[in-house]
Amino acid sequence: MVNLLPLQLGVMLAGGWLLGKLAQRAGLPRLVGEMAWGIALGPSLFGALAPAAAARLFPATHPSDPRAIVVQIALLVFLFCVGARLDIVRLDRLGPRIIWTSLGGMLLPFALGVAAVLLLPGVWRVHGSRGLTTALFVGTALSISALPVIARILADLKLLATDIGLVVMSAATIDDIAGWSIFAAILAAGGRGSGSPVVAVATVVVLLVVALAIGRTGALRRLLERGGSVVLGAAGLALALGLSALTGTVGVGAVFGAFLAGVLLAAEPGTDPPAYRFLDRTTILVFAPLYFVSTGMQIDLRHDFVWTLALLTIAVATVGKVVGACAGARLGGAPARDSLAIGFGLNARGAMGIILATTALENGMVTRPVFVAIVTMALVTSMISGPAMKSTLGRQGPLNSTAPDSIRR
Repeated sequence: MVNLLPLQLGVMLAGGWLLGKLAQRAGLPRLVGEMAWGIALGPSLFGALAPAAAARLFPATHPSDPRAIVVQIALLVFLFCVGARLDIVRLDRLGPRIIWTSLGGMLLPFALGVAAVLLLPGVWRVHGSRGLTTALFVGTALSISALPVIARILADLKLLATDIGLVVMSAATIDDIAGWSIFAAILAAGGRGSGSPVVAVATVVVLLVVALAIGRTGALRRLLERGGSVVLGAAGLALALGLSALTGTVGVGAVFGAFLAGVLLAAEPGTDPPAYRFLDRTTILVFAPLYFVSTGMQIDLRHDFVWTLALLTIAVATVGKVVGACAGARLGGAPARDSLAIGFGLNARGAMGIILATTALENGMVTRPVFVAIVTMALVTSMISGPAMKSTLGRQGPLNSTAPDSIRR
């Protein structure tokens, strides 16, 4: 039998990288182009126009297939890079404005997301006990922010070093850490895993506390750096795989372990370790395109895209995040215009929303229409976040003119 894996990966990478680059030139997150290529290769286009050829080139996979394993590794490396770039040291210097912004930006969209599912179960096509699991997941997916995308937007608008940038980045860091922790607990209680929910939740708390404590000191990262960039990079990937295996075993989800591994070895603010720079570049060129193209290939717009559900998800997500974060910033003493810009900045869900949706689908927590609606929301909020901030603050110039190439998705 002919090994199709090299051809499959080549087609996914080439198209994903090209469309991702075109999206970036248009001022959009790269993942928009990568997802578009995946949708084109999937049942929405290629599978509809040439079903026999599509089934031959990209047959359905199960977790033990080589392509599925490669995509899973790509996801774990991507999440390690995200965690390693979190500025957790700055969490020591949080002020009331950041605390209020984070709380408002999480609590309101979470509450609105849960309420939307529980009050309109027919729209979400969920019933019974599964409805509560879906409601909690939707609330979590709507409450997080995509830190990589936000960092890219702030860099493009030259806001990273401003008060607005500090509030947005710090609040997004808190929201991401809290959101992933909540999702891990929900996954343990409502997913298909066989582990004990009590053990899983306890594992989440213990690992999070340990990761933040060690990551803030930077002791483990500095120890590994003594061996050089190769040692730091190899140890980081080994730690990501090891923690992923641990968290997957107890039912929390492998993705949470990879994210925590990055937090454990988080780079010091203002530094750019060569090992992480290499991983960032590899992620841009290989790992991220593979994962997001693969995710796009799971989307069937002909059967799973529901306009009402997508529009409702986008509306609830945007209102909840913008109003909640804006109100929190105002309570913290920010001017009205700055508060609105902060709300729009935190509204981007990007890669984080897509990864949460994919993991929830794989664990039976959501239906395919809900999965497609969450992915659509993540893409739309990422696309409108930058222009909305730019319009609010009156910034001039193209959105993609100055930011360095990195894993800003």
